[in-house]
Amino acid sequence: MKRFVKCKDWIIWLTQHILPDPAIQHKKPEWLKPYQVLAIDASDIAEKGAVKKLWHLHYAVDIFSLTCSQFKITGQSTGESLKNFTPAKGCLVIADRAYGTIKSIERCLALGGDFIIRIKNKAFNIYDAGGRKLVFADWLRTVGKTAEELNA
Repeated sequence: MKRFVKCKDWIIWLTQHILPDPAIQHKKPEWLKPYQVLAIDASDIAEKGAVKKLWHLHYAVDIFSLTCSQFKITGQSTGESLKNFTPAKGCLVIADRAYGTIKSIERCLALGGDFIIRIKNKAFNIYDAGGRKLVFADWLRTVGKTAEELNA
């Protein structure tokens, strides 16, 4: 792991300059043109040897160019969170429910990014302007309806 950490600059260069075959790149839909679309996840790295230390590789890949946008190696105590990334304005982050926390979403919004994140339904509470807890699935059914439709 020490050698891996020492070659950080080379890994960054490698992930930014070795592009996949252009034939496999996908055309970005028009509605996504303003975004750099990033798929974000993490993976475990286990050291070999008597003391098996566990590391996490946090990785963001641009889904249209298939290139690395960001990565970070942390100890096992650092969990999956958007705090491990810098999703700037113009980024659209796609992530699984491990990232579906208030802190992750607040981080993304604070840096100007947008997101599509699967949320942890039972661990993710949403409140209306009056402070009343909303049932998210019920609230989604009202999106796009007029006041008359809701009162009918």
